[in-house]
Amino acid sequence: MIKRVYETERLELRVLTPEFASVVLEFYKKNERFLMPWESQKPQGFYTDSFQTKMLELEEDAFLKGHMVRYWLFLKNNLSYAIGSVSLTNITRGAFQSCYLGYKLDENWTGKGYMTEALTLVTEIAFKAYGLHRIEATVMPRNIKSLALLKRLDFRNEGLSKSYLKINDVWEDHYRMVKLNENML
Repeated sequence: MIKRVYETERLELRVLTPEFASVVLEFYKKNERFLMPWESQKPQGFYTDSFQTKMLELEEDAFLKGHMVRYWLFLKNNLSYAIGSVSLTNITRGAFQSCYLGYKLDENWTGKGYMTEALTLVTEIAFKAYGLHRIEATVMPRNIKSLALLKRLDFRNEGLSKSYLKINDVWEDHYRMVKLNENML
């Protein structure tokens, strides 16, 4: 069974409802410059409560349908500020049984093992609760910290996709980092 809330030693991972729009907005505003080199341009109105409310509504619908899930990361016993998020998107069934992994962390919380902790659990959720066979994360070659994180978690590089995603108006190459569910091989 897929749950809305999971815990690790130090974190609470939570699927948020639209009532948390201001918490999500605060995270994005605080980390706008930090995340900019790694993410696509944000649409007009992104940094508003109304936009974040709508996004959380759409994510809630996709979660209920089993198409995606985004877990927002909180320190235990502190739901007032999200320190990051981990998402499983484009969950595909049938012969593929796969998804894409996305993640982001507040600049002030990097280098402390929080994302390793969160990704370890979310990988387990993807394989056990969702029954997926494959998780793929795409990472720009210059994102050394992210590549190191995925390698520590046993993701393998399946190759380079040229001009894969448009990041800040530039088509960027990305490595395809993949982890397979060993129990399904």
